[in-house]
Amino acid sequence: MSDKEFPLVTIVACCYNHERFVEECLDSIRMQTYPNVQLIITDDCSSDNSVAVINKWMVKHNVRCVFIVHEQNMGLPRTLNEALEYVAGKYVSLMSTDDIMMPRKIEEQTKIFESGPDDVGIVFSKSYFMDENGESLAYEPGEKWQNQYHEGYVLEHLLERNFIIAPSMLVRRSCYDRVGGYDTSLVYEDYDMNLRIAEFYQFRYSDYVSARYRVHGNSMARSRSKKVQHSKIQIYFKWLERKPELKELLEARITAMAKDLYEARHPRRNYFLWKAFVQSYRLSSLLMCAYSFLDIPYSCYDASMRAWGGFADFRRGRI
Repeated sequence: MSDKEFPLVTIVACCYNHERFVEECLDSIRMQTYPNVQLIITDDCSSDNSVAVINKWMVKHNVRCVFIVHEQNMGLPRTLNEALEYVAGKYVSLMSTDDIMMPRKIEEQTKIFESGPDDVGIVFSKSYFMDENGESLAYEPGEKWQNQYHEGYVLEHLLERNFIIAPSMLVRRSCYDRVGGYDTSLVYEDYDMNLRIAEFYQFRYSDYVSARYRVHGNSMARSRSKKVQHSKIQIYFKWLERKPELKELLEARITAMAKDLYEARHPRRNYFLWKAFVQSYRLSSLLMCAYSFLDIPYSCYDASMRAWGGFADFRRGRI
């Protein structure tokens, strides 16, 4: 069977300071059992030796690909939007070069696409988890919610919980033509894109575990950084305007992040802080409401709570 009998699939591998990991990732792409693949590699101005490692790998294996190298850091959403301009495939797999593809990922997921209806936009699977050194994790951080996946039209389920690991996905290229590119104001861009695709397309689950996801300090799905939390809040507010019929669901998600709204000094923080207090009736929630209503910065509230905690420990004889 010739390559022409297989739909062209594009793999976009995005690198940023992945000198330690990038060769293993690219080898996993090269070893895919699916034959008809276009490879696009991006490097977003890495400060380590990533570009040299990639160039050496390309020469060593005589790989023809599109290699995009930035002289200034553009951020992942802009990098992905640029890469999409070069995509020739019917389906697209986007991955970070600190992760690894399992050998039959493209083969298995393309079969699902080709045997299904045209309104399937994303095929996804579970992922294995590994640590920074490539060792499998005895406890998989996402094991519980990965087992709570959904298929079909999953927008509401996806708003409740992001149950998809990015490197496990294969996306129909035409989805981007309909929903547009990645939102460059966000750092949680893959979640936002999946929601936008879910508004119009079905999702399908593959029982072939298709990726190894590396858990380390820079892993987006594991990060609890302020930027990620604030980006999630932006996404929920965006959908609150876009889907008012889902107000109850979205407000519940935003209320759960009320502290982050306060810290970010969001214009609607007081409304959601009050909702959070009404749900919990905790003294800390009431104090947070009071501080916010008085326009006292979050740092002052945080310092007060730390001081109160220290005083309480002193009273109990712990210090």
